Amino acid sequence: MSKEDASRLLEWLGPKGCIIDLRNIDELKPECLSPGSQYFYKNAPDVRRRPVISNDRFWQRVEQDMSILERGTALFQTIYDGNAMTKALSKRLGDRGIPFFYQIILDTSAVEIGGVLKEITTQAAEGNRVIFHCAKGKDRTGIVASLLQLSVGVPADEIIEEYAKSEALLKEKEDSGKSYRFIDWRKLRGSPPEAMRHTIEYL
Repeated sequence: MSKEDASRLLEWLGPKGCIIDLRNIDELKPECLSPGSQYFYKNAPDVRRRPVISNDRFWQRVEQDMSILERGTALFQTIYDGNAMTKALSKRLGDRGIPFFYQIILDTSAVEIGGVLKEITTQAAEGNRVIFHCAKGKDRTGIVASLLQLSVGVPADEIIEEYAKSEALLKEKEDSGKSYRFIDWRKLRGSPPEAMRHTIEYL
């Protein structure tokens, strides 16, 4: 984000608007922010940290998707590799892909997502503008945006089409999303329409 982009967003937001940050605490790295992003957060009227994903609940749900044999093997491997279970869970998430990722978020973060939706609708009812975002702007943000759109009657096909545009807008490279904490984010890259279709059908 450039400083000019930040200024335009702040102007649009207005003095009573708010920013809802859906990222977890461990994702907040001020040193990685561009000068424009630093300017944006420094001058924002109201920044609210609202982490959507509960790491404990999230990974417990991923573990439930593993077979008894897979879990047993991972537990045995912890004897000589303390990260064996984490690696197994991360591999499971990556192998199952984006639709499963979104399904897990819905399964484990209903309270958090509900709170965010309530905040957004309350702000809107008071005539205030809201910007909400996560790290990439397509996963947690995409889920919240789709729920808001569904609640006001936007057709599912239109929501799916708009979500799919994120892939072109983000312009993620083939080698982007490298492994972080044993998760190969390249497997969760992009915004394929079938991911949002699955999410809406799962609701």
